[in-house]
Amino acid sequence: MISQRQILQINGQVVFERLTIVPPYKHKAIFPNEACLIFLSKGSLELESINGIHNMQSGENLLLKCGIYFAEILQQADQTPATVIAIHLPKDLLKKLIQQDDPLTIQSASASLNLSPASSSQVLAAFIQSLAVYFESPELANAAILTCKIRELVLLLVQTNYAVSINDLIDQLFSPQLVSFRETIEAHIFSRASIHDLARLTNMSLSSFKRQFEKIYQDSPAQYIQSRKIQEACNLLLRSSFNIQEIAYRTGFQDPSHFTKVFRKWTDHSPMEFRNNRTDPEPTRPAFEQN
Repeated sequence: MISQRQILQINGQVVFERLTIVPPYKHKAIFPNEACLIFLSKGSLELESINGIHNMQSGENLLLKCGIYFAEILQQADQTPATVIAIHLPKDLLKKLIQQDDPLTIQSASASLNLSPASSSQVLAAFIQSLAVYFESPELANAAILTCKIRELVLLLVQTNYAVSINDLIDQLFSPQLVSFRETIEAHIFSRASIHDLARLTNMSLSSFKRQFEKIYQDSPAQYIQSRKIQEACNLLLRSSFNIQEIAYRTGFQDPSHFTKVFRKWTDHSPMEFRNNRTDPEPTRPAFEQN
């Protein structure tokens, strides 16, 4: 759940958010006309986008182009909250800033592309820290100041190797991304995305998604995806030291009990029985594949 949410707005539009999230938590968001910079200042999270799954740790940032994202904070033994700073970059605001900006400033920002990834992270972390005063004293955060902070961020992004120019940055963030149907499925095969989520990621209605899926994979989405998850779980049980809970999460199940129930349906064994009874390093095909 979200235990605390602070927002800063420009003309009624949220541009900066600071969230304190207590696990377990899952949130879906669709951003058709805005990009988003995610900075994790505390804890860890798993974030899925059309590009796949991103595991973030404290101090890391991720710039997401417009699209659909699923942010998930998994169950943690110590229930450590995660603190997330989200900076929304609306397309209309960025274009307005470019039109108003000094071309010399843009050219100067675009010319400095020498920062290492480590330095880039430090620069963005310092920028995030500069926002703290506005979250603590929101009465200071008027539209003019927040617009200047967005402008500052854009100029920093150009210098931290996200793009070679501000125009290029906008093109990258808002140009249509051509990802094949199969690539999208494979990127999320072991995630906790539902069939409805996958349909949205492929920009299809649920019925169209199912028809396309069956055409490509010769199987229903639910049946095929579950079989792939169980097959991967079999491999992990035999070849890794992960415990049952870790394997459940790594293969996209909501919790170990659900994983155990589904695993038994496909193999006639509990995960632990399968691990104890099957010790050969090169396992034969799982029972659900043998005909």
